[in-house]
Amino acid sequence: IYPSEFDATVVWRVLLTFAATTASQITTSADTAATPHTVASPEYRCVDGQGEFKKDFSSSSDNAKGACKAKCDATPGCQSFDFTSAIQVNACRLYGHNTPRLGRSGTGGRQYCRPRADGDDGDDRDDVIKSRYAASALATVASGTSETATIIALAMGYDLAAHQRFVGSLRYFGYQGNIILGVAPAMDPRHQEFLDRHNVQTHVVQVVPCKYPEDFVKRGTCALCKCSVPYPTLNMEIGRFALARDWLAACDRCTGPALFSDYRDLYFQGDPFEGVKISGVLLYEEHQLISTGHWIARYPSLEKIDAGICDRNVRFPWERRMLNSGTLIGDRLSLIRFLGAVVSDYMRVMHSINGSNCYRVRDMAVVNYLYYSGKAPYARAVPHRTGLVNTVGAEGAVLFQRHIEKYEALGHDRSYASQQPYEGSDGEDAWIGPSFNLIDKSGYLTNYDGMRSKVVHQFDRLGYPFIRRWLNHQPFMTELYPTPVRSWQGTKLVKVHLWDDTTYFKPRETMFNQEGWGGHPRVSLVSDPAEADLVVWVTTQTKVEAEVAPRGYPHVAVLDYADGVTLHRQVVRGNLSGSKVVYFKRSWTVRSQGEFLRFALPMMDGVPVPLKTKPETRIFPIAYSGHSGLLDPSPEESDRARSVSISCSLRVRGRSNINRYKIRNWTQDFVDLHNVTDAYIGQAGQGRSMAGWDGNFMKLLRRSRIVVTSNPSSWEGDFRLWETLLAGPLVLIDKMTVPGLLPEPLRHGEHFVMYDPTNKTELHDLLLYYWTHPEEAAAIGKAGRERVLNSHMPVNRAEYVLQTIPEFALRTG
Repeated sequence: IYPSEFDATVVWRVLLTFAATTASQITTSADTAATPHTVASPEYRCVDGQGEFKKDFSSSSDNAKGACKAKCDATPGCQSFDFTSAIQVNACRLYGHNTPRLGRSGTGGRQYCRPRADGDDGDDRDDVIKSRYAASALATVASGTSETATIIALAMGYDLAAHQRFVGSLRYFGYQGNIILGVAPAMDPRHQEFLDRHNVQTHVVQVVPCKYPEDFVKRGTCALCKCSVPYPTLNMEIGRFALARDWLAACDRCTGPALFSDYRDLYFQGDPFEGVKISGVLLYEEHQLISTGHWIARYPSLEKIDAGICDRNVRFPWERRMLNSGTLIGDRLSLIRFLGAVVSDYMRVMHSINGSNCYRVRDMAVVNYLYYSGKAPYARAVPHRTGLVNTVGAEGAVLFQRHIEKYEALGHDRSYASQQPYEGSDGEDAWIGPSFNLIDKSGYLTNYDGMRSKVVHQFDRLGYPFIRRWLNHQPFMTELYPTPVRSWQGTKLVKVHLWDDTTYFKPRETMFNQEGWGGHPRVSLVSDPAEADLVVWVTTQTKVEAEVAPRGYPHVAVLDYADGVTLHRQVVRGNLSGSKVVYFKRSWTVRSQGEFLRFALPMMDGVPVPLKTKPETRIFPIAYSGHSGLLDPSPEESDRARSVSISCSLRVRGRSNINRYKIRNWTQDFVDLHNVTDAYIGQAGQGRSMAGWDGNFMKLLRRSRIVVTSNPSSWEGDFRLWETLLAGPLVLIDKMTVPGLLPEPLRHGEHFVMYDPTNKTELHDLLLYYWTHPEEAAAIGKAGRERVLNSHMPVNRAEYVLQTIPEFALRTG
C-alpha cells in the first residue's frame, strides 16, 4: 500500500487481523452473494489484547467494560482503553495514541477497545463478523477442473523472477488452463523460452505516446502518459483493461472462469479455479484500514461532471472498503462486460466538458465507483481474507514498518533491519511467528479460517523477511535461469528425495539443492523417501548428534558442505550401514596457512579412522556453485559501469581467516605502492546470509574489474569464488585443487587466475599486469562467468552426483 499515506491514529486497525481469535470458526455458504453489512455497529470495538506497554496515562479498578468505557469517555485525551474482569488496582487502563498488543491478552484476559471508525462494520463480539463472512461465499464446489479457465495479465518489463512467481507458481500447483500475457516487442529470449515451456499465449503490446492535451502531459504523471496500440487515448493503467477484454473475447478455448490481475506483485498458492464455479464478477476487499477515502480512489462527483466540471479532489460522498482493481475474477461473459465498463466509464470522464484534469483518474477509482454506485449489479464484493484472493498489502506494509522501527530503535540502519527475520521465525518454513495468525505450518499465507489462500496479491509489502527467507526458496522459484545440462541418451527418471534431518542451519545449501535437483530434467522429486531411488542428505554438521540420518534406504548420497575436513561422525561410525553410501565433501583438501597438505581422509577427533560401512563408503570432492539468485539481470550494463579497478572485501577476523588477513594486507600494500585511487579494500556487506545476498556486497563485485579473494586458512572451498565469478570481474584466488577435479573444470589463466598464497611478489606482479592490461582482465572475467553459467550451476552439481553413482549414471551426448 502507501505507507506515507497512513494516518497514525488508525494504524491499530490493520493489526486486528493478527488477533483473529475466532478464525477457526469462520465458515462460508455456497452461492450466496456478498452484500454490504447493515447491522448497527456498537460505539466501541473490542478484541483480545492490551494497549502499548507502559503507555497508559490513567488507570482504575473498574473491571467491567461499561464502567471503563465511561471512564474513557469522561477523560480528555482518552482514545482507547483495555480492561480485565479480574479484581486489580489497574483493571481499567486508559490510553492516548499507542500501538496496541493485539492478540496478547495477558494473564487477566484483557480486552482492548477503541471507538469504531467509519466503515468498520465489525462487532465487539464475533457473531456479526461470522455472519458477514458466511454471506461472502461466492464460489460453489464443483467437480470440474481449470482446463477451460483463463488468467490474463500485462507482463511487460519484468525480470524472469516475476515470470517464475506468476506463471511458475500457477503451473506448479497444477493449473491446467489458459495463461494470456501482454509482453514487450523485444523480449529477452530466456524469458520467452520460459513462457513457451509453460504453454503461455503471449500478445506483443506496442507502447506509444498518449494523445493527450499538451498541458496535461506537462502537468501529469508521465507514467500515465504511455498508451498502446490500438488505444492511444487510454493510458496503460486503463488500457490494459481494454486489451484484456479483447484477448479474452477473441480466445475460443477460454470458455470457463477468468482472472484479470496485476503481475509483478502476485503469486499463486494453489489452482484458483480447481473445484469451483464462478458466477458474475468478484471484487476483493482490501484490509479495513484501506477505504475509498484513500487518494487513489478519488473520483469526480456525478453532479460536477454533469455540470461540465471535473474536479478530481472530490472524494467519495461515502467511504467504503477499498476494492482492489488488481484482481478481478468472473465468468467469461461477466468479466468481459466489467472490463468494458471500466474502459467506458473512464472514457466518459475523459470526455467531460472540462476533462483534461480527469485524465488522472485511477483504475482503483473507476472500479470502486462502478461497484458502489450500483453500475455493475452483477459484481459482488468479497470481504478481506475470505475468498480466493488475499490482498496482503495493508498488513504487510504495517508489519514491515514496525519490524524496521524495532531494529532502528536498537541503533541499526534500515538495510540491516530489512534483512532480519520477523518475530517468531524458525529460520525455515515459519518465516513469521504463529501469534500473527498469517500463515500455516508450511509458511503459506492463509485466510481467516486458516485455509491456504489461492492467490496472494501485494506480497512485496511484506518485505525481505518474507521474500528472501521464504518465497525465493519455494520450488517454483528454483528455475529462474535454467542452465544447460548435457543431453541424456536415455529418458529414465530417477526418483530423488531430499532428506530432512530435522535441523535448520543450512538455508544456503538447502536452497542450492532445491534448485539443482528440482531443475534437473532426469530427476523427479518425491516426498516419501521409501519411494525414492536415491536419498540425498545435505548436511553442514552444525548439529552433528541432533541430525537424524537416513538409515535403511538402498542408495544415499551425503552432500557434506561443512567447513573443515572432518567427515560426519554418523557416517564414520557406520550409522548408515545397510545403505550404499556415496559421500561428497566440499572441504576436500587439508591446508595450512593456505598451502595444500593432503586430500580428505575419514577423521574422528583429528585421527584418521577406517569407515565401518559395508560396502565401504566412497568419498568424492564437491564444491559450491553459482545460483540463479546471483545473476545480474543486465550484465552488459555492469560491464560498462565497472568503476572500481581492484577490490578485496575479505573478512579477516577469526582463526580460519588468518590467510585472508594476510592477502588483504598484501592487496592494500599494492594499492598504496601504485597509488591506485579507484580501489576498494575492506569488508562490504555480509555476503550470503540467511536473509539473502547482501546488496552492498554484490554491488561491489559487479562494479569491480579485478577482485582478489582467498580460501580459508585450513581448508578449501568457499562460496565467494562463485559469487565473484558470476559477477563477471577477473578473479584472483589462491591456488585451489577441487575446481580442477570437477567436470568442465575451471582453468588457471582462462577462467580465473591463481596465485601462490606464500608469495607476495607473485601476487603483486599479477595485480600489476592485469591492472595495466584491462582488456585481458575483462576477457578472463567474462569467460569465467560463462563457464559457471554453462557448467557450474546447481543443476550441474546434481548431474555430477548422478554420474558419480554407477546405478544412476548414463552415457551422455
